[in-house]
Amino acid sequence: MTARVNLDIPTAAMIEALEYARHEIEAETRALRTFQTADISETLRRKDMILLDLTRRTRMIDELEPTSELARAVEELRDALNDNRAVLRLHMKAAQDVSDMIMRAVADAESDRTYDAARALRRTP
Repeated sequence: MTARVNLDIPTAAMIEALEYARHEIEAETRALRTFQTADISETLRRKDMILLDLTRRTRMIDELEPTSELARAVEELRDALNDNRAVLRLHMKAAQDVSDMIMRAVADAESDRTYDAARALRRTP
C-alpha cells in the first residue's frame, strides 16, 4: 500500500481496499500453486470481509475520482482474480479426477465381475 498523494479520501480508500483485496487473492493463488495447506475457514472469512468492505465502498462510487491509479488498481485486482480462478479450476478438476478414480475403484472392488465383458466391450472404440 503506497501513500496517496493528491487524491481525495474516498478514492484513496478505495484504491487501498482494492490493493488489499489483490494482495489477499494473490496470496491464496501462491498457496494453491505451491500446494500449501491453508485454513480454509480463515481464508473464506478474509475473503468475506474483503467483499463486504468493497461492497460498502462501492456505495460511494459517485464520490470517487476516475484516476489512472484507481483504474490500475481495478485492473490489477481483475487480473489477480482471473489468475486465481484458473488455479482454482485446476484444483477442482484434479479433485474431480481423484474422486472419479476412487468411485471406480470402489465400484470395481464391490463388483462380482458379472458384467466385466460387457463393460470392456463398451470401452473399446
